[in-house]
Amino acid sequence: MAERAALREDAELAEALRRSEVDAEEEALAQAKAEGLTLARSDNQSGFRNVIVQPECKARPYAASLKREGKHIHLGCFATAEEAALHIARTPEGRATAALPPPMTAAEALAQAEAEGLTLIRSDNQSGFRNVFVDSDCKVRPYEARVWRDGKCVYLGHFATAEEAALARGSPVVSLSFGDECVFAIAPSRDAERTRTTLRSGDALVFGGPSRLVYHGVERVKSGTAPAALGMRPGRLNLTFRSVV
Repeated sequence: MAERAALREDAELAEALRRSEVDAEEEALAQAKAEGLTLARSDNQSGFRNVIVQPECKARPYAASLKREGKHIHLGCFATAEEAALHIARTPEGRATAALPPPMTAAEALAQAEAEGLTLIRSDNQSGFRNVFVDSDCKVRPYEARVWRDGKCVYLGHFATAEEAALARGSPVVSLSFGDECVFAIAPSRDAERTRTTLRSGDALVFGGPSRLVYHGVERVKSGTAPAALGMRPGRLNLTFRSVV
C-alpha cells in the first residue's frame, strides 16, 4: 500500500509540474502579446533564437543570451523556453530582429540585385556563390555569408537562400547609434590614414558600394553625453544591419 501511495504522489507531483510549466509558457506568450513583442522562432533545440538548453540545470534549463558589441550578454536561466525568449524579445537586439523583413526567395533576391545594379558572383562551391557557405546545422537559414577584411573574417548573417546570402554581400551596411557620443574612425585599411567623425545618439551610417568593406570602428566613447530623455544606462548601443531591403 505504501508503495502505491508513493507512486501516486510521484505521479501527482509530475502532473503538477507539467501544469506549472504549461501555465508559465502561456503566461509568457500572453505577456509578449500584451507588450507587442515577437518571440523569434528557431530550428534549434529550444525552438527560439538565442535560447539554449542546459540539461544539467533541471529547474531552469533554458538560458537566454546574446552578443552586444562583440561581448556575450547572459540574461538569465528560465523554467520555460517561452519565458527565456520573452527576455530576448525585450532587448534592443530582439526588437531589431523582429523588425527584419521575412526571408527572400531566390527569385526575389535576384530581382532585388538587378534593381540595385548588383552582380551576384557565381562560384563552383556548394552554394553556387562566392563567399556564401552552406551550414547544414541550420535548417531554416542554411546559407551563411562571409567576407574578409584586413585578413579577418566578417560574418554577414544566415539566409534562407543562397541568392539572398549573395545579395547581402553586396547590399549596404546600415549602422544606428544610440546613447553616448563616440569618435568614429573610417579608413581604406587598418594601417591607412583615418578619417574621424563624432557619432551622436540617433545618427545613422550607411556603407555601400566600394565603401562596404572599409575599415571602421569606435576609437573613444564620450561618457555622459547621451540624451537624458533616452533613459539608457551609461554607454552606447550600436545596431548594425547587413541585409537591407
